[in-house]
Amino acid sequence: MTTQVEVLDSIMGSGKTTAIMKWMKKNFTERYIYISPLLTEIEERLQEELPELDFVTPSDEGKRKSDDLLELLKEGRNIGTTHALFKMMTREHMKYVDEWGYIVIVDEELEMIMPYTDYTKQDYVWLYEHKFIDVSEDHQLVWGDVDMPSETRYHPLRAMCDMGMLFAAKRDWTMVTVQLPTELITCAKRVIVLTYLFGGSIFDKFLQMKHIPTTRFSEVDADLSVVSKERLRELIEFVGVQQSEKIDEQLRSSSFSSTWYENSKNDLSIISKYIRNVCRAEGVEAEHVMWTAKSDYVEKIDGKRKNGRVVKPVGLMYYKKDGEKHTCWVGCNAKATNIYQDKQMLVHCYNRYPHRTLLSFMQDCGYPIEDGRFALAELLQWVWRSRIRKGEPIKLAILPKRMRMLFKDWLYNKEN
Repeated sequence: MTTQVEVLDSIMGSGKTTAIMKWMKKNFTERYIYISPLLTEIEERLQEELPELDFVTPSDEGKRKSDDLLELLKEGRNIGTTHALFKMMTREHMKYVDEWGYIVIVDEELEMIMPYTDYTKQDYVWLYEHKFIDVSEDHQLVWGDVDMPSETRYHPLRAMCDMGMLFAAKRDWTMVTVQLPTELITCAKRVIVLTYLFGGSIFDKFLQMKHIPTTRFSEVDADLSVVSKERLRELIEFVGVQQSEKIDEQLRSSSFSSTWYENSKNDLSIISKYIRNVCRAEGVEAEHVMWTAKSDYVEKIDGKRKNGRVVKPVGLMYYKKDGEKHTCWVGCNAKATNIYQDKQMLVHCYNRYPHRTLLSFMQDCGYPIEDGRFALAELLQWVWRSRIRKGEPIKLAILPKRMRMLFKDWLYNKEN
């Protein structure tokens, strides 16, 4: 069992994945679990670059994927899987990770602590008043002794309480987080994380809170010299457009945060106008555009109807190529995938912050999250989905001033 997490922290495009795969090939007698945000990336790259290690991925044919994962672990196979499935491992899964002495390679940070948003504050208050739940001295949510039929909508909450995974913020016990067991990490022989800007990340803070030390992983043969920011500055052209006086005034005074998007009084059409105007001014067709905004906004414009007919989506929502429909919208938290690597026009319209419940909980525990670092790391991952990952130039429009300044400060700073 490991007592620490090893971190390979290097900028996107500096060869982390290639380096770790060469290292795995060199240490072929070890057993590995390689986890990535996207299964497609695992299936394609592991098989292509490490055929001799005979990696397999859990299947859902005739059984649940978690059950197939358990069978593969029992056999001691080298396994490629997603973050989502890895986080579903039970103590029985962990038993075989420990027994076989698996080395776990983690592509991008693990989400070990998350806001639990399945229930409202009113739900928690009602359950507390009727003695269904209580809060322990260490701020863990526990289920009471009162019986409740298993078919109620609170059954998942009870299950999470029984597993000891729910913890409340000290300032407000109805702000609830779900925390995965640290045994997911400690059951392995070694855990190696491939990421960038690890220090101050949510994963880093979680490990600190759980008193799991981290150390630099340096056993790679490849040259991980940092990608030149001087070269990156040559590849990135910051763009924008002159708006009408009314739109320009709204753009200057708007925060574009999650709260701003949720405020029904705000005129969200300015987002659509901005995206269209930027792309029109730069002469870029929809096929080469990727943009992001709060997902709720995307759902609103995608489903907008008028007189019973679907209105043409605004903000360059889709384009057609080879008879197939493709989206221009790419979620702000996109990472690992290379399916957007031909995009050359990027428009970012979301001022990102960690969830308020998570911020509150970690701050109350004495491990505050750096919201600027969170926003920058996510923004960098999003930008690197585009063709800049291939060393090709991009046009970049970042609407929220805070996000724009975070990116420019990073780009023109010699550190990191």
